[in-house]
Amino acid sequence: NRDSELAMIDSATDVGMLYPEDQAKDATKEMDEEFVMRRNGVEFKVHVNMEGEYQGEGHLMLTTKRLVLVNRGMTIFKSFSMPLVHIHDEFFKEGMMGKFHVEGKCKPGMLNIKHKAEFNLKFNQLGAIHFQEVFKTCLIRAKEQRDA
Repeated sequence: NRDSELAMIDSATDVGMLYPEDQAKDATKEMDEEFVMRRNGVEFKVHVNMEGEYQGEGHLMLTTKRLVLVNRGMTIFKSFSMPLVHIHDEFFKEGMMGKFHVEGKCKPGMLNIKHKAEFNLKFNQLGAIHFQEVFKTCLIRAKEQRDA
């Protein structure tokens, strides 16, 4: 069940099918998972306790089940997938020069990330305020469905 796993994904194709314009069937997607939005121009850091810090820049994809950070840089990983039901202590703030930041924590999952993680997102393009509103709504709905 991928919606309950914090995962570092090293294959570009593992998240490629989540794009709304992609018509192919996605084997990594939950049956009831839907694409919500994509935001370009995002820098991110994910610090995994006892494992280290992963940095990247690229874009994020928000679904009804996960927040996926896609790295377009030349590093050892392509993306992080964080289940919304495990994200907590998230907060939004405006930084210098009007740049928005999102920080939060994610509980560990069952795949290759076995420890708690903290994340920091920095938006370098427009759309952070809209993302904030939609992200909060998706978090609430995912946790309500889990508790139902």
